[in-house]
Amino acid sequence: MKKSITALVLILAFLLSMLGCTSTTTPANSNSGSSSDGTSSADSAATAAGNQETKFLSFGSFNSGTFQYMYAAAFAGSIKNHVPYLNFTNEATSGTSENLDLLYRGEIGLSVSSPERLYNAYNGIDKYQEKGKLNCGIMWCFMQQASLLFVKADSNIKGFGDLAGKKVCIGAAGSSNETKNSFILDAYGYTRKDPEGYEFNELQTFSIDYTEGASALSDGTVDAIIATQPLPEPSLYELALVTPLKVYGLDPDKFEEIRKNYAWMWDVKVPADTYPEQDALIETLGDPNYIVASLDLVSEEDAYNMTKAYVEKILPQLGEQFDTVKPYLADPSLLMANWVIPGHPGAVKYFKEKGYDVSVIEPKG
Repeated sequence: MKKSITALVLILAFLLSMLGCTSTTTPANSNSGSSSDGTSSADSAATAAGNQETKFLSFGSFNSGTFQYMYAAAFAGSIKNHVPYLNFTNEATSGTSENLDLLYRGEIGLSVSSPERLYNAYNGIDKYQEKGKLNCGIMWCFMQQASLLFVKADSNIKGFGDLAGKKVCIGAAGSSNETKNSFILDAYGYTRKDPEGYEFNELQTFSIDYTEGASALSDGTVDAIIATQPLPEPSLYELALVTPLKVYGLDPDKFEEIRKNYAWMWDVKVPADTYPEQDALIETLGDPNYIVASLDLVSEEDAYNMTKAYVEKILPQLGEQFDTVKPYLADPSLLMANWVIPGHPGAVKYFKEKGYDVSVIEPKG
């Protein structure tokens, strides 16, 4: 996937275009319709909602510079073109853990979330037992992540089994990456200093975000980066444009062991040329990221209007620019794939109207 400009510049350029763009394209399989006067169903919903009082909500995303952050910014900039009474502010956060805390406190209406902690919070178990069940629902799945190891091309590290004695970035402190990437290290036989912590006896972990991690790999502060991130991860793609990197997937004979430790992973294929000089397909594991809505702050009508606008208007625009979301444009049923908690009633209503199956799965450990 050779690009003449960097991934970050593409994202920023797209965000600017979204602020004033109101495309009428719809995905091929969305079954969206038009009224007798030629207006699309998303436009009709926007017109019907246009006289409502403005509702101001926040969207908890991820570290600035990540695809998740730019995605949330693009959504916030575009949704008001299609559902005028909704006004979202994109909030940079450390990831799923902080986003769920903000949902508990009623400080955000939408958030990015990965499966494991969302499942635990929704059911009020594990670390969320004292807080109780989180009143939320999934809106849609918006990207698939892949677990990969990044090292400099001249490194003697040839895979996850070669990290003993090395300095390894595992993702931002408090993020789901820190959690799932530590479970990956467990499966490879590395042992934790504290069973509940993220430090290991055989290697030194760095809990920093991937923008910092890319700089640290470049200057030698760390030897490797484990990233369970969307494809491609912007900071690491940019680094690979100027510093030759090798990219490795998880070993297939470790898949079962990883799932025993962390059940929220599914098989993922990373196409060749996802990263510069990556000339072969990589098979690994990964997990989806969801857009999750508060049931206290986002009504059924809000969720329905947002979902309709996203599927029929915003997703086609995103798909013109970013490979990350193109599978969902080609096959909208993927928007409902691997939901680990029930959907928001408004989103479920929309998808069922379009004839899609909306169901919840249990993780396989």
